[in-house]
Amino acid sequence: MSAPRTYVKCEVSPGLFSREREVAVPSTLSAPHRAIVDQGDVKTIGNQDAVRVYLVRQKEDGYLVDLPRETFTSGPRVLVPKDALIWEGVGE
Repeated sequence: MSAPRTYVKCEVSPGLFSREREVAVPSTLSAPHRAIVDQGDVKTIGNQDAVRVYLVRQKEDGYLVDLPRETFTSGPRVLVPKDALIWEGVGE
């Protein structure tokens, strides 16, 4: 059994190049964080677009995660609301 993969719900837009996607990831602190990621990091789970993230730690008000690439306004590490995470592979 493999470890569950972690995703964050997001809005997805096309990037400048064919393999790029712009994602808008919710934040607990401000407006959504925007980043350009590879299309391989984006997936539709159920009817929700999501981007693959790496869980750093759980905090009282959300999860600290690393996006696959830096955001336009800060580094790759962002704090997202708890209800924004999707765990794929749990219970499979």
